[in-house]
Amino acid sequence: MADTAATDKAARDQEVAEAYEKQRASLRSAAESGRMAKERADEMIAFLNLKEDNQRKAEGLPPRRKSA
Repeated sequence: MADTAATDKAARDQEVAEAYEKQRASLRSAAESGRMAKERADEMIAFLNLKEDNQRKAEGLPPRRKSA
């Protein structure tokens, strides 16, 4: 039972990380292509980082890996 819970939590951790990284990558791409001002993209990425941190805390997941 504990293995299942740990596996579920690890899967959820990966799912959350991938979802937010996909959004950050999209914002970076928009800034690089000129579709969005870099400053605005940076603000939105910072907001996503905070949102992910709060979601992880609420779900009891480990802290975000600081690669973004």
